[in-house]
Amino acid sequence: MTELRPPEEIDRPDSGVQLPVVQEREPNNWPEYAQKIKPDFVIRGTIGFPLTKTMGDRDVYCFKVGGKHKQVLRAQLAGVPKLRLQLTVRTARFVTIKTTRSPGIGRELIISNLALRPGGYCFVVMEAGGGPPHRYNRKQSYLLQYSLRAPRASEETEPNDKFYEANPLVPGGEVRGLLGRAQDKDWYRVSLVGLPAGSLLGLTFEGVGGVTADVTVYNWARKKIITRRGTRGATIYIRDLKVRLLTRTVYVSVKAHRRFNPDDTYRLRVEATRPGANREVEPNDTPRQAVHLSGKRGEVLGSIEVAHDVDYFYLALLGRSNVRISVQPPAGVDVALAVYSLRGRRLAEASSGKAGEAELLANIRAVHGVRVRVVGKKRTFDPKHSYKISWVVTPADRGDEREPNNKLPTANSVVPGVSAGGYIHPKGDEDFYRFRLPGLLGTTQKVRISVQGVPRVRLHLTLMDDQKNVLAQSALPTTEGLRKIVTTLHCAKYYYLRIRDSKGRHANATDNYELILARIRR
Repeated sequence: MTELRPPEEIDRPDSGVQLPVVQEREPNNWPEYAQKIKPDFVIRGTIGFPLTKTMGDRDVYCFKVGGKHKQVLRAQLAGVPKLRLQLTVRTARFVTIKTTRSPGIGRELIISNLALRPGGYCFVVMEAGGGPPHRYNRKQSYLLQYSLRAPRASEETEPNDKFYEANPLVPGGEVRGLLGRAQDKDWYRVSLVGLPAGSLLGLTFEGVGGVTADVTVYNWARKKIITRRGTRGATIYIRDLKVRLLTRTVYVSVKAHRRFNPDDTYRLRVEATRPGANREVEPNDTPRQAVHLSGKRGEVLGSIEVAHDVDYFYLALLGRSNVRISVQPPAGVDVALAVYSLRGRRLAEASSGKAGEAELLANIRAVHGVRVRVVGKKRTFDPKHSYKISWVVTPADRGDEREPNNKLPTANSVVPGVSAGGYIHPKGDEDFYRFRLPGLLGTTQKVRISVQGVPRVRLHLTLMDDQKNVLAQSALPTTEGLRKIVTTLHCAKYYYLRIRDSKGRHANATDNYELILARIRR
Protein backbone atom coordinates (compact mmCIF):
# COMPACT_ATOMS: atom_id res chain seq x y z
CA MET A 1 0.00 0.00 0.00
CA THR A 2 1.19 3.51 -0.79
CA GLU A 3 1.81 6.05 1.95
CA LEU A 4 0.15 9.44 2.37
CA ARG A 5 1.60 12.34 0.40
CA PRO A 6 2.51 15.62 2.14
CA PRO A 7 -0.78 17.34 2.98
CA GLU A 8 -2.25 20.33 1.22
CA GLU A 9 -5.07 22.47 2.67
CA ILE A 10 -8.70 22.26 1.64
CA ASP A 11 -11.97 23.69 2.96
CA ARG A 12 -14.17 21.06 4.54
CA PRO A 13 -17.57 21.31 2.79
CA ASP A 14 -19.84 20.90 5.81
CA SER A 15 -18.11 23.11 8.40
CA GLY A 16 -15.47 25.23 6.72
CA VAL A 17 -12.64 23.71 8.79
CA GLN A 18 -9.29 23.46 7.03
CA LEU A 19 -8.41 19.81 6.38
CA PRO A 20 -5.33 18.30 4.74
CA VAL A 21 -5.87 16.77 1.31
CA VAL A 22 -4.44 13.60 -0.17
CA GLN A 23 -4.32 13.01 -3.93
CA GLU A 24 -5.39 9.65 -5.31
CA ARG A 25 -2.54 7.57 -6.71
CA GLU A 26 -3.10 4.92 -9.36
CA PRO A 27 -3.19 1.97 -9.57
CA ASN A 28 -5.70 1.56 -6.71
CA ASN A 29 -8.35 -0.66 -8.30
CA TRP A 30 -7.77 -3.66 -6.01
CA PRO A 31 -7.26 -4.08 -2.24
CA GLU A 32 -3.62 -5.10 -2.63
CA TYR A 33 -2.92 -1.75 -4.36
CA ALA A 34 -5.19 0.34 -2.15
CA GLN A 35 -4.03 3.63 -0.65
CA LYS A 36 -3.85 3.83 3.12
CA ILE A 37 -5.86 6.75 4.51
CA LYS A 38 -6.56 8.25 7.91
CA PRO A 39 -9.56 10.03 9.45
CA ASP A 40 -10.04 13.76 9.00
CA PHE A 41 -8.18 13.87 5.70
CA VAL A 42 -9.75 14.68 2.35
CA ILE A 43 -9.00 12.36 -0.56
CA ARG A 44 -9.20 13.89 -4.03
CA GLY A 45 -9.65 11.41 -6.88
CA THR A 46 -11.14 10.94 -10.34
CA ILE A 47 -13.20 8.29 -12.11
CA GLY A 48 -11.07 7.46 -15.16
CA PHE A 49 -11.35 5.19 -18.18
CA PRO A 50 -13.04 1.79 -17.70
CA LEU A 51 -10.72 -1.02 -16.71
CA THR A 52 -12.31 -3.45 -19.19
CA LYS A 53 -15.40 -3.54 -21.39
CA THR A 54 -17.39 -4.95 -18.49
CA MET A 55 -15.77 -3.12 -15.53
CA GLY A 56 -15.59 0.59 -14.92
CA ASP A 57 -12.91 2.43 -13.02
CA ARG A 58 -12.95 2.12 -9.25
CA ASP A 59 -10.77 3.48 -6.48
CA VAL A 60 -10.01 1.53 -3.29
CA TYR A 61 -8.84 3.18 -0.06
CA CYS A 62 -8.14 1.21 3.12
CA PHE A 63 -8.18 2.36 6.74
CA LYS A 64 -8.03 0.90 10.23
CA VAL A 65 -10.32 1.14 13.22
CA GLY A 66 -8.15 0.99 16.31
CA GLY A 67 -8.83 0.48 20.00
CA LYS A 68 -10.79 -2.28 21.69
CA HIS A 69 -14.37 -1.12 21.14
CA LYS A 70 -16.68 -0.31 18.26
CA GLN A 71 -16.42 3.10 16.62
CA VAL A 72 -18.96 5.00 14.55
CA LEU A 73 -18.04 5.99 10.99
CA ARG A 74 -19.29 8.97 9.03
CA ALA A 75 -18.16 9.21 5.39
CA GLN A 76 -18.95 11.95 2.89
CA LEU A 77 -18.35 11.78 -0.85
CA ALA A 78 -18.72 15.01 -2.85
CA GLY A 79 -20.18 14.42 -6.32
CA VAL A 80 -18.72 14.84 -9.80
CA PRO A 81 -20.59 16.55 -12.68
CA LYS A 82 -22.11 14.14 -15.20
CA LEU A 83 -21.54 11.15 -12.90
CA ARG A 84 -23.60 9.38 -10.28
CA LEU A 85 -21.24 7.86 -7.73
CA GLN A 86 -21.44 4.92 -5.35
CA LEU A 87 -19.56 4.46 -2.08
CA THR A 88 -19.11 1.03 -0.49
CA VAL A 89 -17.59 0.08 2.85
CA ARG A 90 -15.99 -3.38 2.89
CA THR A 91 -13.97 -5.46 5.30
CA ALA A 92 -10.26 -6.14 4.73
CA ARG A 93 -11.35 -9.36 3.03
CA PHE A 94 -13.53 -7.28 0.71
CA VAL A 95 -16.88 -8.38 2.20
CA THR A 96 -19.51 -5.67 1.66
CA ILE A 97 -20.83 -3.99 4.81
CA LYS A 98 -22.64 -0.95 3.44
CA THR A 99 -23.32 0.50 -0.02
CA THR A 100 -24.82 3.93 -0.70
CA ARG A 101 -25.57 5.54 -4.05
CA SER A 102 -25.74 9.23 -4.76
CA PRO A 103 -29.36 10.49 -4.96
CA GLY A 104 -28.63 12.06 -8.35
CA ILE A 105 -26.01 12.95 -10.94
CA GLY A 106 -23.36 15.22 -9.45
CA ARG A 107 -24.84 15.07 -5.94
CA GLU A 108 -22.96 14.12 -2.80
CA LEU A 109 -23.71 11.10 -0.64
CA ILE A 110 -23.20 10.36 3.04
CA ILE A 111 -22.80 7.20 5.10
CA SER A 112 -23.57 7.97 8.73
CA ASN A 113 -23.73 6.10 12.04
CA LEU A 114 -21.99 2.99 10.69
CA ALA A 115 -20.72 0.96 13.66
CA LEU A 116 -17.41 -0.82 12.97
CA ARG A 117 -15.45 -3.23 15.13
CA PRO A 118 -11.68 -2.78 15.48
CA GLY A 119 -9.91 -4.01 12.35
CA GLY A 120 -9.19 -3.19 8.73
CA TYR A 121 -11.72 -1.80 6.24
CA CYS A 122 -11.83 -0.37 2.73
CA PHE A 123 -13.76 2.31 0.80
CA VAL A 124 -14.63 1.61 -2.82
CA VAL A 125 -15.55 4.62 -4.99
CA MET A 126 -17.06 3.89 -8.39
CA GLU A 127 -19.80 4.88 -10.80
CA ALA A 128 -23.22 3.79 -9.55
CA GLY A 129 -24.88 0.96 -11.40
CA GLY A 130 -21.81 -0.98 -12.44
CA GLY A 131 -23.04 -1.97 -15.89
CA PRO A 132 -21.95 -0.78 -19.35
CA PRO A 133 -21.76 1.75 -20.82
CA HIS A 134 -19.31 3.04 -18.23
CA ARG A 135 -18.94 6.80 -17.86
CA TYR A 136 -15.93 8.71 -16.60
CA ASN A 137 -14.71 12.22 -15.83
CA ARG A 138 -10.92 12.68 -15.69
CA LYS A 139 -11.00 16.46 -15.42
CA GLN A 140 -13.16 16.97 -12.33
CA SER A 141 -12.43 15.31 -8.98
CA TYR A 142 -14.54 13.83 -6.24
CA LEU A 143 -13.70 14.52 -2.58
CA LEU A 144 -13.88 11.73 0.01
CA GLN A 145 -13.55 12.30 3.75
CA TYR A 146 -14.45 10.29 6.84
CA SER A 147 -14.28 10.44 10.62
CA LEU A 148 -14.47 7.99 13.51
CA ARG A 149 -15.86 8.54 17.00
CA ALA A 150 -17.07 6.60 20.01
CA PRO A 151 -20.76 5.55 19.94
CA ARG A 152 -23.21 7.65 21.92
CA ALA A 153 -25.90 6.33 24.24
CA SER A 154 -29.37 5.79 22.71
CA GLU A 155 -28.04 6.18 19.17
CA GLU A 156 -29.00 4.27 16.05
CA THR A 157 -26.12 2.37 14.52
CA GLU A 158 -25.82 1.16 10.95
CA PRO A 159 -26.15 -1.25 9.30
CA ASN A 160 -29.81 -1.73 10.30
CA ASP A 161 -31.48 -1.77 6.88
CA LYS A 162 -32.78 -5.33 7.36
CA PHE A 163 -34.83 -6.84 10.16
CA TYR A 164 -32.02 -9.21 11.16
CA GLU A 165 -29.77 -6.14 11.65
CA ALA A 166 -32.34 -4.36 13.85
CA ASN A 167 -31.09 -2.28 16.77
CA PRO A 168 -32.51 -3.31 20.18
CA LEU A 169 -35.08 -1.03 21.80
CA VAL A 170 -36.92 -1.62 25.07
CA PRO A 171 -40.27 -0.13 26.17
CA GLY A 172 -39.59 3.05 28.08
CA GLY A 173 -36.47 3.74 26.03
CA GLU A 174 -35.63 6.24 23.31
CA VAL A 175 -33.35 6.15 20.30
CA ARG A 176 -32.01 8.87 18.03
CA GLY A 177 -31.41 8.10 14.40
CA LEU A 178 -30.69 9.57 10.99
CA LEU A 179 -32.57 9.33 7.72
CA GLY A 180 -29.39 10.16 5.91
CA ARG A 181 -30.10 9.00 2.36
CA ALA A 182 -32.99 8.54 -0.05
CA GLN A 183 -35.26 5.64 0.93
CA ASP A 184 -33.22 5.09 4.11
CA LYS A 185 -34.85 2.50 6.37
CA ASP A 186 -33.97 1.80 10.00
CA TRP A 187 -35.13 -1.33 11.85
CA TYR A 188 -35.58 -1.71 15.61
CA ARG A 189 -36.37 -4.81 17.64
CA VAL A 190 -38.64 -4.17 20.64
CA SER A 191 -38.61 -6.72 23.44
CA LEU A 192 -41.96 -7.46 25.10
CA VAL A 193 -40.49 -9.64 27.84
CA GLY A 194 -41.64 -8.63 31.30
CA LEU A 195 -44.61 -6.49 30.26
CA PRO A 196 -47.77 -7.02 32.36
CA ALA A 197 -50.61 -8.96 30.78
CA GLY A 198 -52.94 -6.75 28.74
CA SER A 199 -50.30 -4.10 28.09
CA LEU A 200 -50.47 -2.01 24.93
CA LEU A 201 -47.68 -0.19 23.11
CA GLY A 202 -47.41 3.51 22.44
CA LEU A 203 -44.94 4.97 19.92
CA THR A 204 -43.85 8.57 19.41
CA PHE A 205 -41.71 9.56 16.42
CA GLU A 206 -40.37 13.11 16.38
CA GLY A 207 -39.40 13.75 12.76
CA VAL A 208 -36.73 15.89 11.16
CA GLY A 209 -37.25 18.97 9.02
CA GLY A 210 -38.08 18.44 5.37
CA VAL A 211 -38.46 14.65 5.59
CA THR A 212 -41.69 12.69 5.18
CA ALA A 213 -41.34 9.45 7.13
CA ASP A 214 -43.22 6.16 7.45
CA VAL A 215 -43.36 4.40 10.83
CA THR A 216 -44.43 0.75 10.65
CA VAL A 217 -44.86 -1.89 13.35
CA TYR A 218 -44.44 -5.59 12.46
CA ASN A 219 -45.09 -8.72 14.48
CA TRP A 220 -42.42 -11.31 15.20
CA ALA A 221 -42.96 -12.85 11.72
CA ARG A 222 -42.53 -9.43 10.03
CA LYS A 223 -46.22 -9.19 9.16
CA LYS A 224 -47.34 -5.57 9.19
CA ILE A 225 -49.53 -4.59 12.13
CA ILE A 226 -49.90 -0.86 11.49
CA THR A 227 -48.22 1.91 9.49
CA ARG A 228 -48.36 5.67 9.81
CA ARG A 229 -47.09 8.33 7.39
CA GLY A 230 -46.56 11.81 8.70
CA THR A 231 -46.03 15.13 6.97
CA ARG A 232 -42.60 16.72 6.62
CA GLY A 233 -40.97 17.02 9.99
CA ALA A 234 -44.19 16.19 11.86
CA THR A 235 -44.50 14.07 14.98
CA ILE A 236 -46.18 10.69 14.47
CA TYR A 237 -48.13 9.07 17.31
CA ILE A 238 -49.32 5.47 17.52
CA ARG A 239 -51.45 5.05 20.62
CA ASP A 240 -52.74 1.98 22.40
CA LEU A 241 -51.41 -0.58 19.93
CA LYS A 242 -52.51 -4.13 20.67
CA VAL A 243 -49.74 -6.72 20.23
CA ARG A 244 -49.35 -10.37 21.20
CA LEU A 245 -47.13 -10.36 24.26
CA LEU A 246 -46.49 -14.12 24.01
CA THR A 247 -44.40 -13.59 20.86
CA ARG A 248 -41.94 -11.56 23.01
CA THR A 249 -40.82 -9.41 20.07
CA VAL A 250 -42.14 -6.82 17.63
CA TYR A 251 -40.24 -4.82 15.02
CA VAL A 252 -40.46 -1.11 14.23
CA SER A 253 -39.18 0.38 10.99
CA VAL A 254 -38.63 4.06 10.18
CA LYS A 255 -38.35 4.86 6.48
CA ALA A 256 -37.61 8.09 4.62
CA HIS A 257 -40.47 8.41 2.15
CA ARG A 258 -39.52 11.75 0.58
CA ARG A 259 -36.17 13.50 0.83
CA PHE A 260 -33.60 12.86 3.56
CA ASN A 261 -31.59 14.74 6.15
CA PRO A 262 -28.07 13.51 7.02
CA ASP A 263 -27.52 16.09 9.76
CA ASP A 264 -30.60 16.24 12.02
CA THR A 265 -31.67 13.26 14.13
CA TYR A 266 -35.15 11.93 14.74
CA ARG A 267 -36.35 10.57 18.08
CA LEU A 268 -38.25 7.32 18.49
CA ARG A 269 -39.81 6.43 21.86
CA VAL A 270 -41.65 3.22 22.77
CA GLU A 271 -43.59 2.79 25.99
CA ALA A 272 -45.98 0.29 27.53
CA THR A 273 -49.50 1.60 28.24
CA ARG A 274 -52.64 0.27 29.85
CA PRO A 275 -55.96 0.08 27.94
CA GLY A 276 -58.19 3.02 28.75
CA ALA A 277 -61.91 2.78 29.43
CA ASN A 278 -64.09 3.43 26.37
CA ARG A 279 -61.12 4.12 24.13
CA GLU A 280 -60.17 2.98 20.64
CA VAL A 281 -57.47 0.32 20.41
CA GLU A 282 -55.15 0.17 17.39
CA PRO A 283 -54.88 -1.33 14.85
CA ASN A 284 -58.39 -0.71 13.49
CA ASP A 285 -57.61 0.55 9.99
CA THR A 286 -59.53 -2.23 8.18
CA PRO A 287 -62.98 -3.81 8.65
CA ARG A 288 -61.38 -7.01 9.98
CA GLN A 289 -59.58 -5.02 12.67
CA ALA A 290 -62.70 -3.12 13.77
CA VAL A 291 -63.00 -2.28 17.48
CA HIS A 292 -66.03 -4.06 18.97
CA LEU A 293 -68.83 -1.99 20.49
CA SER A 294 -71.87 -3.24 22.38
CA GLY A 295 -74.90 -2.02 24.27
CA LYS A 296 -78.02 -0.04 23.44
CA ARG A 297 -76.14 3.20 23.90
CA GLY A 298 -72.62 4.29 24.60
CA GLU A 299 -69.62 6.29 23.49
CA VAL A 300 -65.96 5.68 22.78
CA LEU A 301 -62.96 7.94 22.15
CA GLY A 302 -60.60 7.72 19.19
CA SER A 303 -57.90 9.75 17.46
CA ILE A 304 -57.20 10.92 13.91
CA GLU A 305 -53.45 10.52 14.29
CA VAL A 306 -52.26 11.22 10.73
CA ALA A 307 -53.70 12.62 7.52
CA HIS A 308 -56.43 10.36 6.06
CA ASP A 309 -56.41 8.14 9.15
CA VAL A 310 -59.21 5.54 9.04
CA ASP A 311 -60.82 3.91 12.10
CA TYR A 312 -63.33 1.04 11.98
CA PHE A 313 -65.79 -0.04 14.68
CA TYR A 314 -68.15 -3.02 14.83
CA LEU A 315 -71.49 -2.55 16.60
CA ALA A 316 -73.35 -5.77 17.43
CA LEU A 317 -77.16 -5.71 17.24
CA LEU A 318 -79.88 -8.00 18.57
CA GLY A 319 -82.29 -8.52 15.70
CA ARG A 320 -83.66 -5.79 13.46
CA SER A 321 -82.78 -2.40 14.92
CA ASN A 322 -82.54 1.30 14.18
CA VAL A 323 -79.11 2.80 14.84
CA ARG A 324 -78.29 6.44 15.47
CA ILE A 325 -74.56 7.26 15.32
CA SER A 326 -72.74 10.57 15.70
CA VAL A 327 -69.09 11.60 15.84
CA GLN A 328 -67.81 14.83 17.39
CA PRO A 329 -64.28 15.68 16.15
CA PRO A 330 -61.85 18.02 17.93
CA ALA A 331 -61.53 21.60 16.73
CA GLY A 332 -59.82 21.89 13.37
CA VAL A 333 -60.43 18.28 12.31
CA ASP A 334 -62.86 17.44 9.49
CA VAL A 335 -64.23 13.89 9.52
CA ALA A 336 -66.52 11.73 7.42
CA LEU A 337 -68.82 9.14 8.98
CA ALA A 338 -70.07 6.06 7.14
CA VAL A 339 -72.03 2.95 8.13
CA TYR A 340 -71.77 -0.40 6.32
CA SER A 341 -73.65 -3.67 6.56
CA LEU A 342 -71.76 -6.80 7.59
CA ARG A 343 -71.58 -7.72 3.89
CA GLY A 344 -69.82 -4.46 3.06
CA ARG A 345 -72.77 -2.54 1.53
CA ARG A 346 -72.72 1.14 2.42
CA LEU A 347 -75.92 2.05 4.23
CA ALA A 348 -75.35 5.75 4.85
CA GLU A 349 -72.65 8.42 4.87
CA ALA A 350 -72.32 11.91 6.35
CA SER A 351 -69.52 14.34 5.49
CA SER A 352 -71.17 17.73 5.00
CA GLY A 353 -69.97 19.30 8.24
CA LYS A 354 -67.04 21.67 8.43
CA ALA A 355 -63.89 21.15 10.48
CA GLY A 356 -64.81 20.70 14.12
CA GLU A 357 -68.50 20.09 13.37
CA ALA A 358 -70.25 16.85 14.32
CA GLU A 359 -71.47 14.32 11.76
CA LEU A 360 -74.63 12.32 12.46
CA LEU A 361 -76.54 9.43 10.88
CA ALA A 362 -80.02 8.59 12.16
CA ASN A 363 -82.43 5.71 11.52
CA ILE A 364 -79.93 3.26 10.07
CA ARG A 365 -81.88 0.00 9.75
CA ALA A 366 -79.74 -3.13 10.17
CA VAL A 367 -79.82 -6.71 11.41
CA HIS A 368 -77.19 -8.41 13.63
CA GLY A 369 -74.62 -5.62 13.30
CA VAL A 370 -73.03 -2.74 11.39
CA ARG A 371 -69.51 -1.49 10.75
CA VAL A 372 -68.79 2.18 11.34
CA ARG A 373 -65.97 4.04 9.59
CA VAL A 374 -64.50 7.35 10.73
CA VAL A 375 -61.95 8.97 8.40
CA GLY A 376 -60.09 12.26 8.50
CA LYS A 377 -60.75 14.59 5.54
CA LYS A 378 -58.73 17.30 3.78
CA ARG A 379 -55.49 16.18 5.46
CA THR A 380 -56.73 17.39 8.86
CA PHE A 381 -55.65 15.48 11.96
CA ASP A 382 -54.94 15.96 15.65
CA PRO A 383 -53.10 13.14 17.45
CA LYS A 384 -53.23 14.92 20.81
CA HIS A 385 -57.01 15.35 21.06
CA SER A 386 -59.73 12.73 20.64
CA TYR A 387 -63.00 12.53 18.78
CA LYS A 388 -66.06 11.02 20.46
CA ILE A 389 -68.30 8.56 18.67
CA SER A 390 -71.74 7.93 20.24
CA TRP A 391 -74.50 5.49 19.36
CA VAL A 392 -78.11 4.72 20.32
CA VAL A 393 -79.86 1.48 19.31
CA THR A 394 -83.66 1.13 19.37
CA PRO A 395 -85.95 -1.66 18.18
CA ALA A 396 -87.08 -1.17 14.58
CA ASP A 397 -90.64 0.11 14.27
CA ARG A 398 -92.66 -0.74 11.16
CA GLY A 399 -93.09 2.84 10.11
CA ASP A 400 -89.63 4.24 10.85
CA GLU A 401 -87.48 5.62 8.05
CA ARG A 402 -84.66 3.32 7.07
CA GLU A 403 -81.46 4.72 5.60
CA PRO A 404 -80.34 4.66 2.86
CA ASN A 405 -83.50 5.92 1.17
CA ASN A 406 -82.18 8.91 -0.78
CA LYS A 407 -82.92 7.35 -4.20
CA LEU A 408 -85.95 5.73 -5.81
CA PRO A 409 -84.43 2.22 -5.89
CA THR A 410 -83.87 2.39 -2.11
CA ALA A 411 -87.25 3.94 -1.24
CA ASN A 412 -88.83 2.78 2.05
CA SER A 413 -92.24 1.14 1.95
CA VAL A 414 -95.19 2.72 3.76
CA VAL A 415 -98.72 1.39 4.23
CA PRO A 416 -101.94 3.30 4.77
CA GLY A 417 -102.71 4.00 8.39
CA VAL A 418 -99.16 3.54 9.76
CA SER A 419 -97.10 6.66 10.45
CA ALA A 420 -93.45 6.86 9.39
CA GLY A 421 -90.91 9.01 11.20
CA GLY A 422 -87.73 10.29 9.62
CA TYR A 423 -84.98 12.92 9.71
CA ILE A 424 -83.70 15.41 7.17
CA HIS A 425 -80.00 15.09 7.80
CA PRO A 426 -77.33 15.84 6.61
CA LYS A 427 -77.78 18.89 4.38
CA GLY A 428 -79.17 17.94 1.00
CA ASP A 429 -80.82 14.79 2.38
CA GLU A 430 -83.81 13.43 0.46
CA ASP A 431 -86.11 10.66 1.71
CA PHE A 432 -88.12 8.50 -0.71
CA TYR A 433 -91.09 6.31 0.18
CA ARG A 434 -93.03 3.83 -1.95
CA PHE A 435 -96.61 2.67 -1.49
CA ARG A 436 -99.38 0.80 -3.29
CA LEU A 437 -103.10 1.04 -2.52
CA PRO A 438 -104.92 -2.26 -2.03
CA GLY A 439 -107.68 -3.05 -4.50
CA LEU A 440 -108.33 -4.29 -7.99
CA LEU A 441 -106.44 -2.90 -10.94
CA GLY A 442 -108.52 -0.17 -12.59
CA THR A 443 -110.24 0.99 -9.40
CA THR A 444 -109.40 4.27 -7.65
CA GLN A 445 -109.05 5.41 -4.08
CA LYS A 446 -108.97 8.89 -2.55
CA VAL A 447 -106.04 9.44 -0.16
CA ARG A 448 -104.64 12.11 2.11
CA ILE A 449 -100.87 12.37 2.47
CA SER A 450 -99.59 14.60 5.26
CA VAL A 451 -96.22 15.49 6.76
CA GLN A 452 -95.77 17.34 10.03
CA GLY A 453 -92.87 19.78 9.70
CA VAL A 454 -89.85 20.18 11.97
CA PRO A 455 -87.97 23.26 13.21
CA ARG A 456 -85.32 24.85 10.95
CA VAL A 457 -86.32 22.81 7.88
CA ARG A 458 -88.79 23.86 5.16
CA LEU A 459 -90.15 20.50 4.12
CA HIS A 460 -91.23 19.93 0.55
CA LEU A 461 -93.54 16.95 -0.20
CA THR A 462 -93.76 15.55 -3.74
CA LEU A 463 -95.99 12.74 -5.11
CA MET A 464 -94.75 10.86 -8.20
CA ASP A 465 -95.90 7.86 -10.22
CA ASP A 466 -93.71 4.89 -11.14
CA GLN A 467 -92.47 6.77 -14.23
CA LYS A 468 -91.15 9.60 -12.04
CA ASN A 469 -93.83 12.00 -13.26
CA VAL A 470 -94.76 14.61 -10.63
CA LEU A 471 -98.45 14.32 -9.76
CA ALA A 472 -98.74 16.76 -6.86
CA GLN A 473 -96.58 18.91 -4.57
CA SER A 474 -97.08 20.55 -1.21
CA ALA A 475 -94.91 23.15 0.50
CA LEU A 476 -95.44 25.83 3.11
CA PRO A 477 -93.37 28.95 3.84
CA THR A 478 -93.23 28.03 7.56
CA THR A 479 -91.13 25.22 8.94
CA GLU A 480 -93.35 23.42 11.45
CA GLY A 481 -96.61 23.57 9.54
CA LEU A 482 -98.49 20.59 8.10
CA ARG A 483 -97.91 19.66 4.44
CA LYS A 484 -100.86 17.89 2.89
CA ILE A 485 -101.81 16.37 -0.46
CA VAL A 486 -105.35 15.13 -1.13
CA THR A 487 -105.85 13.29 -4.40
CA THR A 488 -107.33 10.21 -6.08
CA LEU A 489 -104.98 7.41 -7.11
CA HIS A 490 -105.26 4.07 -8.89
CA CYS A 491 -105.19 0.91 -6.83
CA ALA A 492 -102.56 -1.84 -7.34
CA LYS A 493 -100.12 0.68 -8.79
CA TYR A 494 -96.90 1.92 -7.19
CA TYR A 495 -96.42 5.57 -6.25
CA TYR A 496 -93.48 7.42 -4.70
CA LEU A 497 -93.18 10.21 -2.14
CA ARG A 498 -90.18 12.50 -1.79
CA ILE A 499 -89.52 14.59 1.32
CA ARG A 500 -86.68 17.12 1.38
CA ASP A 501 -85.75 20.64 2.39
CA SER A 502 -87.15 23.04 -0.20
CA LYS A 503 -83.69 24.48 -0.98
CA GLY A 504 -81.49 21.63 0.26
CA ARG A 505 -79.56 23.93 2.59
CA HIS A 506 -81.00 23.04 6.01
CA ALA A 507 -81.04 19.93 8.18
CA ASN A 508 -82.26 18.83 11.60
CA ALA A 509 -80.78 15.77 13.25
CA THR A 510 -82.74 16.00 16.52
CA ASP A 511 -86.38 16.47 15.46
CA ASN A 512 -88.11 13.97 13.19
CA TYR A 513 -90.97 14.60 10.79
CA GLU A 514 -94.06 12.35 10.74
CA LEU A 515 -95.48 11.03 7.47
CA ILE A 516 -99.05 9.66 7.39
CA LEU A 517 -100.76 8.01 4.42
CA ALA A 518 -104.52 7.66 4.96
CA ARG A 519 -107.37 6.44 2.76
CA ILE A 520 -110.46 8.62 2.63
CA ARG A 521 -113.68 6.64 2.65
CA ARG A 522 -116.29 7.86 0.24
